Amino acid sequence: MLAEDPLVRMRAADAVEKITASHPEYLAPHRKMLIGPVARIDQKEVRWHVA
Repeated sequence: MLAEDPLVRMRAADAVEKITASHPEYLAPHRKMLIGPVARIDQKEVRWHVA
């Protein structure tokens, strides 16, 4: 989700959303990243998936 390419960021965010819908425990070790760098991404598609 931190890639330079907006399409890659969007697809990564979508994949994370889909995987963590059934396995939220996979996201737990990465909470700091979501609160920090990923939370500052302005791209609306990424924000939709991370919200």
